Amino acid sequence: MSQKKLVLLLGFQPEKIQWESLPEYPKDPTTVGVYNIINQLKEGGYDAEVVLVDQGETAVEVATKAVQSRRWDFICIGAGVRKGPRHAFLLFEQLCNLIHEYAPQARLCFNESPESSLAAIKRWDV
Repeated sequence: MSQKKLVLLLGFQPEKIQWESLPEYPKDPTTVGVYNIINQLKEGGYDAEVVLVDQGETAVEVATKAVQSRRWDFICIGAGVRKGPRHAFLLFEQLCNLIHEYAPQARLCFNESPESSLAAIKRWDV
């Protein structure tokens, strides 16, 4: 039996998201369903972990520990980080650089919503 490929999903803690900047997302953080994506990925043949960060206070530290914790095949940075508030751009840049440094083997994937994570990963699963 082959080992499942490892996926790290990095995103904002739902209570930290500025929902007005993401009109395609549900407005109630309890309905975001980020953790339901783990089941979708497992059904798709992947082993996945979600790490949710704040918008800067400890985000880089938390993300660095997560990236260093395993040998990831894919790291998906959520749309909230990329499309969120203006200061999120710096965090996105920091995340890309720490992934480049600590997990150069990992394919970077970018979703449009939590539900599109599997499709984003499959684009790079060659």
